[in-house]
Amino acid sequence: MGSHSVSMSSAVARPRFTSQSGLAARVLVGPVLFVGLLTSALYFGNQLEDGAESVGFTRIETNRMLLEYGRVLQTEDGGVRTEWIDPRWEQLLSERMSAVADFEAEDPSGVESILANLRELAFIEELGEPRVIWPNGLEVPLRIRRPVACIAWHDSYFAVAVDWSTGVPRGVILEGPWNTPPNVGTRYLPVIDRLEEVPSSVWLEERVLLDALSIADSMWSSLDDDDYRRLGRIVIDARRARDTSVEEPGTRIELEGQRVVFFGRSPAQDAPGALPVADKWQSIRIGLQELENGVDWESLDVRWDRPEQVLRRSEED
Repeated sequence: MGSHSVSMSSAVARPRFTSQSGLAARVLVGPVLFVGLLTSALYFGNQLEDGAESVGFTRIETNRMLLEYGRVLQTEDGGVRTEWIDPRWEQLLSERMSAVADFEAEDPSGVESILANLRELAFIEELGEPRVIWPNGLEVPLRIRRPVACIAWHDSYFAVAVDWSTGVPRGVILEGPWNTPPNVGTRYLPVIDRLEEVPSSVWLEERVLLDALSIADSMWSSLDDDDYRRLGRIVIDARRARDTSVEEPGTRIELEGQRVVFFGRSPAQDAPGALPVADKWQSIRIGLQELENGVDWESLDVRWDRPEQVLRRSEED
């Protein structure tokens, strides 16, 4: 990190909405970050502007970096999204930038090399227009992905976000393994799959995974922090989501304590007549509150207007 900094305004990205179905019914924006490549020359501000070139202060030193957060974004309905970044990502940003040799502030190839290196990081959703800060700084707006779930591989867990860059939803595995399912603030990320082999890329496009990911995504916007606390660590098993019927409960959400929620179809499915996903989560919210108040159920079926509970039998029964 550079030992000096300059005042940079914390711009806020405007939420963008998409009219597509399934996973699209949400804001796909995270907090905005600014990466400033700064040197001690910036400490003097405008005093250097006139004579900067004559004394050689026009070279951007890529091994000096400042990460500055923008404000937490608000959703259209007034809700606030949790701001989160894996602390290891800052180190990855620094490594990708310092891999580029120092360059003159007016050299566009140096700026493009920085952007090319940053595009290789899966946790970056979008790069804004870079801006050279006279005489020797570079400001790059970044949009960071927000993880909504995780996948397991052996004894490690990797956060997963939803990507819309191609117009079709897909999952993207984010950098950095965890020993347990990671949490965003007080919210544990649900596990959507346990991989049997190393994926060929960071992109997840299998239908089963997208079904589970869409449920995790809808959960993020439907439940609050208290709901997540009551829910605890969970696994979303959507292998039978598309086989949902009266007899087949479809998606299973496995809770701690050997409890299960039967969720039915995934929001990613086009299923006319299915119970709205918001109603399902409302039933789950009520079920979690009842559980906290002593109603010891072992299964909760939220596919119906009136959810069905199966209470746990006591040893006396």
